[in-house]
Amino acid sequence: MKISKLYLTIYNTFQLLGWTFILAIFLYTLFFIGVRLIPINTFNTLAFFQTLALMEMIHIIIGIVRSPLIVTMLQYMSRIFILWFCGYIHVESQNSTITSSYVLIWSITEIIRYAYYTGKLTNTEIPFVDKLRYSAFLILYPCGVTCEMISNWLAMKKVNWRFRLYFKQDIRWIIYIQMTVWLFFSLSVFIYLLNQRKKFFIRDKNQSKIKI
Repeated sequence: MKISKLYLTIYNTFQLLGWTFILAIFLYTLFFIGVRLIPINTFNTLAFFQTLALMEMIHIIIGIVRSPLIVTMLQYMSRIFILWFCGYIHVESQNSTITSSYVLIWSITEIIRYAYYTGKLTNTEIPFVDKLRYSAFLILYPCGVTCEMISNWLAMKKVNWRFRLYFKQDIRWIIYIQMTVWLFFSLSVFIYLLNQRKKFFIRDKNQSKIKI
């Protein structure tokens, strides 16, 4: 096995375990502690694994992964903004229902994605995971974007209040710009994902014909 393939196998397996752990924290908090504490209980682990995912841009740049760099950057932009600009500055500003929704959506999305990548790298692909990879986003992606937008909007007043208190600066314009840019580009990302889905099912259909 090449070093790059071994590294990617370890990386994707680690991310798969990490997001599974996040989902476990989410479910434990939801059923045994209370939905209001989900933002606080999941924040540190969520922030670690989501920030670690920025490595995927480096993977593309150095050529060990073939994927559009811009699309990858856009997919993570909103998440990183929510986690480090809104969540880290004032984690209590995150509405528990909305935060619970996007933590669940992100976890399911990434578990499917990293399970798919790990399967490809280790030649242990599971057919239904492949299909989930190219179908689940039809529901998860629009729901995720909606939750991210609402989360930004709800956090804006409290985050801005803290900036005004300590730095005497009104930073609402930063959130307005981020929301506008992400809303515009999220449509482009969604169209890209639809095209990838179409290619996958055409390829899958052709392979099925060959087997027959």
